[in-house]
Amino acid sequence: MAEAYAVTGYVSESVASTIRNEGWVSSGSVVDIRPDREAEDVYVRVASDAVKEVRVGASRGGSTLVQIILKRGASVESVIRHKATAEGLTRFYDPTLARIAAAAVANVIEA
Repeated sequence: MAEAYAVTGYVSESVASTIRNEGWVSSGSVVDIRPDREAEDVYVRVASDAVKEVRVGASRGGSTLVQIILKRGASVESVIRHKATAEGLTRFYDPTLARIAAAAVANVIEA
């Protein structure tokens, strides 16, 4: 099997429905994928032109598991959202947030 890079995580059921049809791939849009079902402040942003294949998994609690297979050489954005306050900045040192952020990357898979 060939190796590929993929982003695996969770999106809302409505987003999953849209990307399941793969119509969004040609629209120049982006999708934000959360590495953890409950994480709202950490996500990976993938542009539609970076997508080779979309795999949609099971849904639970309003979230759906997806795996986005990336084109060779594609770029993704890992995002940590926080408030522009002293309290917001301390979140960068939160070990739980660091664990989730570490998962917000593209990984090598067997495609």
